[in-house]
Amino acid sequence: MTRLSKWRPRKQIASIHAPANLRTWLTEPRSITRRMRRICRGRFRVRLVHQQRERPFQDEARTLNLRRAQSALVRQVVLSCRDEPWVYARTVFPWSALRGEYRRLAHLGNHPLGVVLFSNRHVRRGPVEFSEIHPGDSLHELAAIALGRQPKGAWARRSTFLLAGKPILVTELFLPEFVNG
Repeated sequence: MTRLSKWRPRKQIASIHAPANLRTWLTEPRSITRRMRRICRGRFRVRLVHQQRERPFQDEARTLNLRRAQSALVRQVVLSCRDEPWVYARTVFPWSALRGEYRRLAHLGNHPLGVVLFSNRHVRRGPVEFSEIHPGDSLHELAAIALGRQPKGAWARRSTFLLAGKPILVTELFLPEFVNG
């Protein structure tokens, strides 16, 4: 894993060369879990791929104001529709965010994080950023491991969510099956 992705602010979405249907997902202000469930008609699934204490990527640590050597809980899942993987998601939970009522987020397993985040009126979402993800990017390599194959280039979005004032970072990579689905 060599390269970090270059993240751009939402206002630059018009300048990218992504399919039009994907742009609406990259800028979706609400839960993609809810939207996928509606489209998938009961055939939506979350599969926990990996969850453990580790050091976030440098750009993730910077976004969350973590010291370089500071660890966090990192959760990786694949969201599928009709048995096709559509989204690879990576969430970085600084330990300070997993307190009180949010402690349960460390034990979601195959349950969607989006349901918890978007059903709690006290959770605040930060600005959405997006990036084109290429082979060789750290995020692309992790998605390849999770899927057991190399996806072509893909687009991703990320944003912070404030839980009682403490940020977590959610990154969602839209896989080629999603774009073609």
